[in-house]
Amino acid sequence: MRLVWARYALDDRGNIFSHIESENPKAAAHVDEEIVRAARRLLDFPESGRPGRIAGTRELVIPRTPYIAAYVVMADRVRILRVLHGAQMWPDELDENRTGRGIHREDSSDGK
Repeated sequence: MRLVWARYALDDRGNIFSHIESENPKAAAHVDEEIVRAARRLLDFPESGRPGRIAGTRELVIPRTPYIAAYVVMADRVRILRVLHGAQMWPDELDENRTGRGIHREDSSDGK
């Protein structure tokens, strides 16, 4: 099993880091480390996140942060789709990647 970050998830991490870094660079690094640490735990416990609000996804609350990682469990990997603030309005669609089929709220696919 391997961990894969979708482009959107990497963009989310970069935006989170930049936003926090402007006020507190040390806190920005800490939050990013927490996100990565929590995501890596999914390799051992891929079903540990709750069922996602979008069919076929799961959501992992990132400890000690207000962020949630949306992900899919596939046969050989865990793919982090997005990292979003828990209080923000979520999109109706979470793209697995920018060129592939997205996962939509009404989609009943399991993401595999």
